[in-house]
Amino acid sequence: MTRLRVQSFSISLDGYGAGPNQSLQQPLGEGGMALHQWAFATRTFRRMFGQDGGSTDVDDRFAARGFDHLGAWILGRHMFGPVRGPWPDDAWKGWWGDEPPYHCPVFVLTHHARAPIEMQGGTTFHFVTEGIHAALERARAAAAGRDVRLGGGVATIRQYLAAGLVDEMHLAIAPVLLGRGESLLAGLDLPSLGWRCSEHVPTASATHVVLTRAAVARGLSAGSHTVADHERISPMSPDASTIAAFEAQARAAGFDEVLDRRWAPGTVLDAHTHDFDVMALVTEGEMWLECGGVTRHLRAGDRFDLVREAPHAERYGAAGAVYRVARRRATPAR
Repeated sequence: MTRLRVQSFSISLDGYGAGPNQSLQQPLGEGGMALHQWAFATRTFRRMFGQDGGSTDVDDRFAARGFDHLGAWILGRHMFGPVRGPWPDDAWKGWWGDEPPYHCPVFVLTHHARAPIEMQGGTTFHFVTEGIHAALERARAAAAGRDVRLGGGVATIRQYLAAGLVDEMHLAIAPVLLGRGESLLAGLDLPSLGWRCSEHVPTASATHVVLTRAAVARGLSAGSHTVADHERISPMSPDASTIAAFEAQARAAGFDEVLDRRWAPGTVLDAHTHDFDVMALVTEGEMWLECGGVTRHLRAGDRFDLVREAPHAERYGAAGAVYRVARRRATPAR
């Protein structure tokens, strides 16, 4: 099942996803660049600019997760460029130069038609004038079973949230106050829309919060299928390329042991710790992981991380579960 995901979207402590007075010189608005400091030093971000090195810590793992199992993107027009109104010409081709970091189809919301733009590295920008539902329909078709990432900006994400179309959000809350700008969640009643916090991990640079929503809740329809309150739509198991990408990321981060763990139906493991760091990708079944007072419901395609000596408990579903797990016993170099 193709999901619509918001990933690595940075907001301030007071909830702003961009500062005031956005411009060509300050595309994130006044003070907006400070929201993204957590990402700039990561290996994932540096690779987007063709640079070597970078951290492989928790911040990097969250950044890398944002590119897992993606088949298409959706962007608001301001995320594509500073041009307002009708396109004066075809000169502007995005913020990222000749080879943008998307490497797949990107659907840009706009009120003004424009021909598609093919870029180096597999990115093609398509311009959608029929609204958010049309953009999502086209992105899902292009993704061919993979997920669609909603890149922003703030107004675009708010439209999709209000329409009940987003399935998962990863927000990186920066230790910054902006005071004014574009508020991401103001006026949105997330609990009534079915949202809950499924993961929160603090680092020195940000607090990473993952919000998840039932695929369909309270009888809302998903295509031609109507699901009652107690039902969940099972996700597709990750394909070979997703598993290979997970293993490559783990080994690049210093995880030298990768194996499959299979758990019998109904297995319960009370609170315990490990003397190694963990990265894991659920490939079959479902499980519940409790750590730091938060319980996550994990299904095929979901990932989780554990730092060594972190107390946690595990419970496995009626069909059991299998996950690909990477372990790191040595402390990574900084």
